[in-house]
Amino acid sequence: MLDMITESVVPLSDLRFVVMECAQCKSKIEFDIEMAVAKNVPNGAATPTRCPVCKVEFDTMAQGAVDQIRIAYRGAAKQSSKISFRVKPSV
Repeated sequence: MLDMITESVVPLSDLRFVVMECAQCKSKIEFDIEMAVAKNVPNGAATPTRCPVCKVEFDTMAQGAVDQIRIAYRGAAKQSSKISFRVKPSV
């Protein structure tokens, strides 16, 4: 029998929200990546350093990843190249 794997192709410009989950309490924080970032935040960073629910510090690698996604998203709007993600369902 042949198993079919369905993929979705999502252009970077179509993404709107990034969700970050706390490793401790499993609370989820949703970021609107179209929203303007406060000017007093360095390098366009917008990720909180602690979970707003349990106050545990977030992993700095995760913070950096979310910030880089926001920066790439803003840059993609100016690019003539198309950037997309191929998303496969989890098994």
